[in-house]
Amino acid sequence: MKQTMEQIKAYIAAQGYDCGDALVENYYLSLVSRPFVILAGLSDTDLTLLPELFAGAVGATAENGRYKCLTVEYDWMDSSDLFGHLDLWGKFVPGVILDFLIQAREDPDHPYFLCLDKLILSRAEYYLREILNIIEAGETGMDAGALVPAIYYGRDAGALQKYGQIPRLKNLYIIGTLNLDETSFPLNQKFMDRIHSLQLSKEDIFFTGKKAPAEPKELNNDFLLSPLKQLEHCTGYEKEIERIIGVIEALNKILMQGNAYVGYQIRNDMILYLLNNIRTGVLEDAAALDHMITQKVLIRAQGSARTAMPMLEQLANYCAGRYPKAEKKIAFMMEKCRLEDYTAYWV
Repeated sequence: MKQTMEQIKAYIAAQGYDCGDALVENYYLSLVSRPFVILAGLSDTDLTLLPELFAGAVGATAENGRYKCLTVEYDWMDSSDLFGHLDLWGKFVPGVILDFLIQAREDPDHPYFLCLDKLILSRAEYYLREILNIIEAGETGMDAGALVPAIYYGRDAGALQKYGQIPRLKNLYIIGTLNLDETSFPLNQKFMDRIHSLQLSKEDIFFTGKKAPAEPKELNNDFLLSPLKQLEHCTGYEKEIERIIGVIEALNKILMQGNAYVGYQIRNDMILYLLNNIRTGVLEDAAALDHMITQKVLIRAQGSARTAMPMLEQLANYCAGRYPKAEKKIAFMMEKCRLEDYTAYWV
């Protein structure tokens, strides 16, 4: 898998782009651990670049229908804007991603990437509710039914025959982009707990101008599938799990001083991400844990200077010399706290 990561990065470089340290590996592990990832950054950062380049590197493009990028509309209120709805006469009107989902259903051996640009122009927890529920049900072994069940078409038998029921798709990967400085709906904490989120800057992926001919590495969906979906599946990793939980407990003792903590959902996501890294070997253990502390733990560290600063100082001491990405993010949050008497992860 390390070799595959190098081939993906070489393809991206041939398109004239350079990715920051371990960005591709972090993105890959996030998708493997949970097939819903958010990329966040300021409005001057092109957040759709990484999803498109990564998909292209593994053979998924807009031209072959395996990569689709949509800008979220302001009036999306529920999944009917994505899947479709019944008009006043009971006729089914297909949604903007229905054909994409059908192609993914008919081609289960290849990964399909859906990029939702400007995710929070509408309330994501509303229009993505069914998708998130299906993803979670599949990961916990529960049967949540179909993504688009037959009942969705009402009495329109022609639509049911044409489109058919769409089950949970194991080859569907969703990437949302989140501009931090735009006026839009905030994402609630429960939503954030159910996804992986990467914060990007212009330095993380930028255009070098050095293009070269390159062929994508045609990969099937197996390279994004993991046998580790639940902790019950992680037999043989007991010592690693115990070590990771020890780190999380130490961090929780610090977070609780600011009335914050890492709950079971985040804990499980961190463990699965780190075990998938051990399984694939794409990052050093400390680098993978650095990403998890940055993306999953620091998101909890927020509040006024009175409550947040002591917590951030202890987190800084814990990460010093071991976890450089987390250390850098903590320093930024502490500076915000000094200047504005308040801090949060999304600043």
